[in-house]
Amino acid sequence: MSLALVSLFARRVATPGALVLIAFAAWLTSDATSAWWFSIAIIALIATVRAAALPDAWLRGEGDWIGTAPRPRAALLRAAWIGAALGTLVLAAAATAAIALKGAWIESETEALLEPSSIGGPKRSLVLMPGESFEQSFGSDEGWGREVRVRATATLGATAPTTLALVEAGNAAHRINVARRTWLSIHLEPYASSVRVTNVGEGALAILGPFPVEVWAPSSALLRGHVRVWAHASCFLVALVSLALLLGIVMGPGVAALLACSLWLGTWLLVSPAEFGTLGDWLPGGGSLGRALDAIHVGRSPLPPSMKSLASAGALLVATWLLGSPLLRTWRDEVRG
Repeated sequence: MSLALVSLFARRVATPGALVLIAFAAWLTSDATSAWWFSIAIIALIATVRAAALPDAWLRGEGDWIGTAPRPRAALLRAAWIGAALGTLVLAAAATAAIALKGAWIESETEALLEPSSIGGPKRSLVLMPGESFEQSFGSDEGWGREVRVRATATLGATAPTTLALVEAGNAAHRINVARRTWLSIHLEPYASSVRVTNVGEGALAILGPFPVEVWAPSSALLRGHVRVWAHASCFLVALVSLALLLGIVMGPGVAALLACSLWLGTWLLVSPAEFGTLGDWLPGGGSLGRALDAIHVGRSPLPPSMKSLASAGALLVATWLLGSPLLRTWRDEVRG
């Protein structure tokens, strides 16, 4: 493997123009969540197209890609992947810095940052008629500053289109009018270990699964959780770049980039519905990334990337190496014909 090749492809992905574009776009968007979605989309487009074009450049014998001395094709693949990954991480870091800097510039509130410490509850939704209750236990903690919230909505049934929910946790109680999908939140006293939701209104109340109960605790995440979003985004982007590089060996760069994005989008549509539970967490850029950006949207800190998405990304990287190396060793013009 050549460090010069690694550096070359990293620069081909993280060009100065791309860095400026991503930072500028992240700064102009209205809120942090929109900035993250927009930045991830731009980085995915740039990095995927660059990665898919690399094998085609080798095929055409571009000297600036293969260096001045012959190198084994397996070493070329390794250098290309490491360079693509590094360039992608640099672009994601630029987005992180711009979004965090903008947040620090305009932020006026100094509320403590919270992160989810546990997520639980039923896998499917349930409906509470007037007078019915739902209770969920969770771990107790002696510290202050925690909060529990339950995802709920008013639904068809009973005698009214809206209803009233009574939320109880320990010695605390709170009544909340429910007319649409919302979070029923209440602050926790030390050692509180369960939450109860009772429908005390005239309408029907739905507890929305899967896993509608979230306990939030004080967080020490760097840059108010944006570093964790960078980790989520990087896991997805590096996996997508690896797939594009592999496909670029056997097809044209444009088709390879389009197919890589289409395969990810198709898989996301397949596993994202609620009835599949946490299956979407196995997909890099799937459910865990969505929850991370939802947390940023409400001023909370997300959790780090799940082991499921990291394992899937690692499996894709191994597959790229195991499949890409034999293809490169037997690479001929007719393979791409």
